[in-house]
Amino acid sequence: MDSSSFSDLVELLFLNLDRTKGICTHQMDTHCFDYHIWENEGAFIHFFNAIVPRDPFSEREIPHRKNELRDIAIDVRDFHPEVKYAFSVSWMWNLKKFRLLMPDSFNDSLKVFKDYEFYTQSYWGQFYRYDGTVNQERVQKFKKDWEFPLEPLIGECSIDDFMKLYGVRAR
Repeated sequence: MDSSSFSDLVELLFLNLDRTKGICTHQMDTHCFDYHIWENEGAFIHFFNAIVPRDPFSEREIPHRKNELRDIAIDVRDFHPEVKYAFSVSWMWNLKKFRLLMPDSFNDSLKVFKDYEFYTQSYWGQFYRYDGTVNQERVQKFKKDWEFPLEPLIGECSIDDFMKLYGVRAR
């Protein structure tokens, strides 16, 4: 595939998708972690860099990410007593700074997740740097072999392990 076709593919699949428009300009709030309840048993934890152009995993920002995750643990405990586990899917679980935010049981469970929608941020987000610029190194690697540099990983842990990590007393 020539570079013009590649550019068209990236524009079609990534830059113009309604789901990804505004990834670098999202300023609705400053919470990078959120969740939703999955099949009445799981807390599906999401990450989105809502503080572009700041690094959400800088030394200054890590306490904010931990507070967000603690708030999720409290919210799940108080409003979703049926939840048994926490889980997440992202290419970012390949990064040590990201993994440090979850319990060992979560990190021990991480595995490549292939059964996922190809057009989500779990794949395409890796082509942006935290400041909203394009990660040219990953783009070039992708163009070379047409494989994502970092595969999305899925991990899960008991909700009790998640709550314990953040000092939230179980129900």
